[in-house]
Amino acid sequence: MERGRRSCSSTAVSVAPASSSRSSRSGPRATGSSRSTPSRNGTGPGAARRPSLDDYADQVYAVAERVGGSVDLVGFSWGGATALRVAAAAPELVDSLAVIEPEAYALLRTQDAGAYAQICGLRDRWQAHVRAGRWYEAFEQFIDFYNGPGSFARWPAPRREAFLAVQRARGDLWDVLFDDLLTLDALASLTAPVHIVEGSQTSAVDHAICDVVRRHVPHAKHTVIEGAGHMMPLTHAESLTHALLTGIRR
Repeated sequence: MERGRRSCSSTAVSVAPASSSRSSRSGPRATGSSRSTPSRNGTGPGAARRPSLDDYADQVYAVAERVGGSVDLVGFSWGGATALRVAAAAPELVDSLAVIEPEAYALLRTQDAGAYAQICGLRDRWQAHVRAGRWYEAFEQFIDFYNGPGSFARWPAPRREAFLAVQRARGDLWDVLFDDLLTLDALASLTAPVHIVEGSQTSAVDHAICDVVRRHVPHAKHTVIEGAGHMMPLTHAESLTHALLTGIRR
C-alpha cells in the first residue's frame, strides 16, 4: 500500500496485489513509517484463521487513521478488490475510488458462468500443483495466465526464486479473492465516484469482472488502456498514470 500526497487536504492511497514480490507481508504493501493495522473486525492478516478481504481492508483503514481523514483510493488487481470492499464498508473514508482490473472473482459466480469456470480452473490447477509441492509449476500457470505463455520462464532465475520463496511463506490465499463479502448489492451501494480501468488486451476473466462492476456501480467512469494487459502498471505506466490523475482531479 502506498501513499501519495495530492494536496494539503487530500491523500491518494494505492493498494497493490498481495502477490507482489517486493514485500514479505501476506497482504498489500504498507509503506512509510506506520506499520500498524488497527482492525474494524478484531482481526488482522496474522490471525490464526482463514483470512478474508476485510483483513486486507484493515490496512487501508490504518492509513486513513494515520492521515486523519478521507482518501482518494486506487486499487490494482487484488488491491482493487480490497479497495471496493473499503468503499462499501467505510464510505466516509473514500473521496474517490479507482480500480484497475479488480480481482473480485466472487462477482462472476452468478454473472458470468464462463469466466467464473475459467478462473476456478486456474485456481484448481494451482492448488493441485501446490498440494504436490510443485510451486514452480503452480506459479508458472498463474503468471502465464496474466502475462502470456512463457512469461514466468523468461524471468531471471534469481527473481523467480525470490518470488517463489515469498509465495511459499504466504501459502494458499485464493479464498480471499472468492470472498462473498463483496456483493452486487455492495457495488450498488457505493457513494464515492468510481473509475474503472481495464486493458484492451487483458484476459476474458478481467474483462468480465470489469463489466460486472460497471453494470452495478452507479454512474461509474470507464477507461480502456489500448494495447494493455493486466500488468499495465508495468507495461503502460504513462497511459495509466494519466488516466488515474484525470479521474482524481476535481
